[in-house]
Amino acid sequence: MSTRFPFHLLLLAGIVGAVIVFTPAQAQTCTGTLVLASADETTSPGQVFGGTYVDTHASDDVGEAFNETVSNGVSRLQHYWRFDNVPPGYIHIIREGYRLTCDSDDFVFKAYYINQNGPYWIFGNFCAITSETESTAKCSLNESTDDYYTFHILIVDSNATSGTDLSAVRVDYLAICVEGGP
Repeated sequence: MSTRFPFHLLLLAGIVGAVIVFTPAQAQTCTGTLVLASADETTSPGQVFGGTYVDTHASDDVGEAFNETVSNGVSRLQHYWRFDNVPPGYIHIIREGYRLTCDSDDFVFKAYYINQNGPYWIFGNFCAITSETESTAKCSLNESTDDYYTFHILIVDSNATSGTDLSAVRVDYLAICVEGGP
């Protein structure tokens, strides 16, 4: 999803030259329908320290950033985005982001949607952000739907039971990708 252009560096030493090309990570593609976040919902525990859900609509190095806060003696983060009118099909998320701190606290995504019976939680930790280097991933939620629903995607820290070091994460792009049909 990155829009960055490759960097080219030409090194010359007399008549000998070398070209080194750095290219961004391969973009993740969606062959179906992309649905972007409709709103930020809540951040608690944790705090937003830059950007809004609108900044996650494009892979343009302008994102939404979050800090953990201490809750009940443990550093924690939990932020929800809302995605309205997600069509029926097989559900994936595409995310681009990175950790802003060099510690062992990773960040994972979770999801649920609202159907006629109330909230339906999709169990698991998806699309982990584990590096200080920006990466893109497309991750299946192993779920298909048969109607239009409102989805809630949340990001949480992976170590929610111990530690008080405050970690941070930045999400540059976030979308639900709906492919195929049930």
